[in-house]
Amino acid sequence: MNNLSLKLLRCLNKQNNNYGFTLIELLVVIIIIGILSAIALSSFLNLVRKAKEDEPRLKINGANKIQTNYYSENGEFSRERADLELPDETKNYVYDVPDKILFFTIPSDLSIIIGKPKDDQFRYFIGVIYIENDGTSYQRVCKAYKNEFFFLSLILIQQKWDEADAKYCGGQ
Repeated sequence: MNNLSLKLLRCLNKQNNNYGFTLIELLVVIIIIGILSAIALSSFLNLVRKAKEDEPRLKINGANKIQTNYYSENGEFSRERADLELPDETKNYVYDVPDKILFFTIPSDLSIIIGKPKDDQFRYFIGVIYIENDGTSYQRVCKAYKNEFFFLSLILIQQKWDEADAKYCGGQ
């Protein structure tokens, strides 16, 4: 009986050694999970930023279409947000239809609608409608970060369409 209990104890001892993980194995798993979650979090935050930037693009596109209709009916562009069904502000953006940008008056054959972000990590959006000499109208939605916004505004006021399209409007 003594031999039997000894064999049983040896058998149980061998089985107990096979269970569990070492500290190194646990650390490796934790590090792998940490790396994967860091990658997933940055991707998720980037998608959230892009989703929030879709709001001004949609609102400005809609306002540009209304502005085009307004121009065809009245022979001039509206400078009122209410005419364009554009809100003063939303959770992430403030909208404006300016008469001038800094010291530069916006020409009568040009409509500019600005979506200014409340958070500097988002881009500015500028809706532009311009009339060519032959009467053809074109509309764009351009985007730029805060440090490029003034430069983009000057390009648009000077009516350098090719330069604005290539750099800020995605060549739409």
